[in-house]
Amino acid sequence: MRRLLVVLALLSPSLGLAQTVGEVLVLPAAFGVPDCTSTTSYVTLTWTSALTVITGDQYRVYVSTSSSCPTTGAPTGTKLGNDIPALTQTQGYGGGLSRSEFITASAASCTPGGPTTTIWVCVQHVTLADVVRTTMSGSAPLYVSPPPVPVSVTVAPGDSALIIGWSDGVANGVAAATYNVTVVAQGNATDTRTRAFTGRTGNRVTGLTNGVTYDVTVTAVSAGSTESAPSSPAVSGTPATVFGFWEQYQTAGGREEGGCGGGPAGALSLLGLALGLRGLRRRS
Repeated sequence: MRRLLVVLALLSPSLGLAQTVGEVLVLPAAFGVPDCTSTTSYVTLTWTSALTVITGDQYRVYVSTSSSCPTTGAPTGTKLGNDIPALTQTQGYGGGLSRSEFITASAASCTPGGPTTTIWVCVQHVTLADVVRTTMSGSAPLYVSPPPVPVSVTVAPGDSALIIGWSDGVANGVAAATYNVTVVAQGNATDTRTRAFTGRTGNRVTGLTNGVTYDVTVTAVSAGSTESAPSSPAVSGTPATVFGFWEQYQTAGGREEGGCGGGPAGALSLLGLALGLRGLRRRS
């Protein structure tokens, strides 16, 4: 059975991308402030009608900030382009619609005034006689406000690396999807690295120089790529060689540093343990 499932998965690579009947799929799935002026990035809309296509059927696409998608009459909002001849149940809207045009057509505002604005898409499947056969809808959020600025940034040294953590700032209704960590060498701004992470703890920025002190800041990024201001003030950290147990032992002059091995009593304990294990092996 398991082999059969694997074969089916290989033969159907698009299985996980199947369009839900009656739903409009909007890509990208979220928009942000950078999209408000983007004329080189585009929007893709795809949908699957619940009804078999009949000769002469058309699709009509509307976009707005209203979730209304009536079964009769024109939906609220802007109609995108001309009617689209319905060739199959699953179709899409290409037309080179830029993200900024899509946002403008929906009447969504890019002026900060709330956490998010929802952009709705309504697709009507109509007959040649202009009768609505069925409707499909979908949506995508427009993140106008950025997530809160990260706080409580911590930096710990690693070998040619820094281990960085932080907490989310005061909630403002916008969640962070990712975080950007920027490290800048003090006195050498050309030695700068920015890494993206999804978690808030144990994030490791590698490729750094041991002994060089770096200033670290963190920004939060929404699903729509709207980015917060950097954490402030910057927190400093210095990568350093991390010794293993044997190196630490040698650095300490061959002495145990505390624990059961500390001092003469510790040495005797270890000797007794070794002798005990030797005796057990002889008995076996």
